Amino acid sequence: MRTDDLGAAPAPVDYGSDPDNRRMQPAAGAALDRLLAGLGRTDPLTVVSAYQPDDPGLAGQGRVLVLRDDRLLTIDGPLPLAPAALAARAFAAGFDHITVQAPATSSERGSVRLAVAAGEQLTVTPSPPAAELTTETGITVAVGPRATPVAACFRPDGGRVFLADRGSHRVVAYDLSAPPGAPPRPACAAFASAVFTGPLPVSLAFVGGRLFVAHEDGRVVSLDPGTLAATPLDTPDAVALGADGTRLYLTATDSTLRAYDPQSGIQLLDLPLPGRPGAVTPAGPEMAVLLDGLRFCLVDRLAGTLHGDPVTVPDAARVLCVTFGPIDGRLYVGVDTGATGAGRGALQVYRPNAAVPDTTLTAFPPGTAPVAICPATDQRYLYVATAGLGGTGGRVHVLDTADDTWLPLPFAAGDDCRALAASPAAAPSPPCLLAAPGAGGTLLLADQRPPGQRPPQPPQLTSRQPLGPDADVRVAWSALPFGPGRAEPVAFDAPVTAVTGLAPGLVRVRVDCLRGSPVLPYQCEVRPKDPQAVIGKGQYDLVLNVLNWFQPIGVEFLTGDLRAHVRELAGADADLLPAFTFPTYHTYDQLPFHRPERDDPP
Repeated sequence: MRTDDLGAAPAPVDYGSDPDNRRMQPAAGAALDRLLAGLGRTDPLTVVSAYQPDDPGLAGQGRVLVLRDDRLLTIDGPLPLAPAALAARAFAAGFDHITVQAPATSSERGSVRLAVAAGEQLTVTPSPPAAELTTETGITVAVGPRATPVAACFRPDGGRVFLADRGSHRVVAYDLSAPPGAPPRPACAAFASAVFTGPLPVSLAFVGGRLFVAHEDGRVVSLDPGTLAATPLDTPDAVALGADGTRLYLTATDSTLRAYDPQSGIQLLDLPLPGRPGAVTPAGPEMAVLLDGLRFCLVDRLAGTLHGDPVTVPDAARVLCVTFGPIDGRLYVGVDTGATGAGRGALQVYRPNAAVPDTTLTAFPPGTAPVAICPATDQRYLYVATAGLGGTGGRVHVLDTADDTWLPLPFAAGDDCRALAASPAAAPSPPCLLAAPGAGGTLLLADQRPPGQRPPQPPQLTSRQPLGPDADVRVAWSALPFGPGRAEPVAFDAPVTAVTGLAPGLVRVRVDCLRGSPVLPYQCEVRPKDPQAVIGKGQYDLVLNVLNWFQPIGVEFLTGDLRAHVRELAGADADLLPAFTFPTYHTYDQLPFHRPERDDPP
């Protein structure tokens, strides 16, 4: 999905209103980039068509572009490119097949059909770009396209959660259910449905039985929470969304705060703001709105007026997140101070009507800053997600708002976790915390009850759901050595992973997106021939012993499907036993590379 025309410096290309015109394979996108760079123009080049899902050939794979120069003809300006001239420049840009097409009518201009050859559909980007490393050091590799969740929202009954996936430009729904039994067990997530809503979704809000989605280009759509059927909402270009249970609030690029009836879409408030706004947080009688210039303002929610003057946040290079706490209406503002090590992140606490922070909490790991914050279900704790470099980034810290102290241990979500939400109090299962780290490519659910224990503990991970670029698609990394070289990915099923060098030499790192199969590289699954077969525990143990004896080095045997056929393991406690043979992953020592000498035998 191409979004290069939506950035701060938009590319000179017009994709039109059809979202399929933005969909193309990486090779086609790279050739289009070379073409635009070679033209060196500011007037947009029109993409007439790109991805055609019903085409059985290259167009159905997103490898064919139809381009046309629709630049207006002016007296003193440059002339539009003729199809033949555009075809010549496309040839220089590296397109493999070029056809000049005559216009369909006399009032239209001719176009050029450009195609690239079939090839890889995934891209692997190393960081740093030079993919050369020494032994026991590593680099980071990322696959594209990949899922990148940026916002999360629960349905009020807690039975479904929604993710705004910026990587795949979709809103994804997961159903939450808890297995039966006493005491109540934590909920698990299962994929329900997904829908393309537009390029770059950035914000979600659930109010009035509808789910609202704001996109980076400003569009707002309303979704049916069951079917995900979309209805456009007539609003100005939106920046962020908020809700208070009865109204939808929207900060707009025209420096206004708008409120809408979620059922009828009628505008109820149009309040000018003293600056370009960011996030909005309605809570109680007031709302907090982040502003440009490192400021925020408060709005009287009932009167629809500004409450006092804007407040400038001190000692901040960026203001990243804001929320109200449950105690005395205190406001918590997460900032990045701009420091490179210790003291980079801070959480400033403002009392009502205060223009300066009453307390500044700085006990974040060096090099990390808060990027998301949400209240816990019991309204006592605040969950603060951080991002930064190193192993300390991607933690969710727990703040006790009774005395504004941190719990000793954080919840390790991993990576930049901007999608953070706590389940509503009406949920039938025990309260859970949702965290969806971007690079980890996972949907994590954690039990919120441990913070209330004595001594308090961080939320406990209870469910992990991989997030692929599409439904039922999983990412799998593998390393293929050429000669004595060896390297190993740290995470085999994450869209972004570190690769550690183990022995000098050349190693090819490969990524696959597997659809439908739960078996990844270096794994093997054991299944009975008869799907209705029932075996005993003794037979099951015999199979495990045989597998452990003949298990190849570096291969993990999954036995979960076989275990489901065991008579004695059909009870409620069957999930307590391991679903794999041990050890789960083998490593072996390799002799160091010895360069042959001149006198050595051949």
